[in-house]
Amino acid sequence: MLHLFFMMMLIGFIVALIALPVFTASLVPWWGTLLIILGELVLLRYTLFKILGLMFGIGWAVLVVVSFGVGAAVAPYTRRLEERQLAARTKNETDAA
Repeated sequence: MLHLFFMMMLIGFIVALIALPVFTASLVPWWGTLLIILGELVLLRYTLFKILGLMFGIGWAVLVVVSFGVGAAVAPYTRRLEERQLAARTKNETDAA
C-alpha cells in the first residue's frame, strides 16, 4: 500500500513538473519560465532519488539476498580454483629454487 502512495506521489510530481511551466508561461517573462524550470530541476535532483529509494527499497534488499545466494553457490568453485593456483605457484617456486 505504501508503494502505491509513493507511486502516486511520483506521478503527481512529474505532472507538476510539466504543468507548472506551461500554466505560468503566460504570466511570467521568458526568463521567468527558465527560472521555474531550473528550480524544478534542482528540486528534482534532490527529491527524485529519495522517492525512488522509498519505492524500491525492498527491491534492493531482495537484490542483496540474491547476490549473497549467488556468491555462496559459486564459492566452492572459486575455492577450488584458488587451491589449484596456489599449488601451481608453490610448484613453480620450488622448481625455480
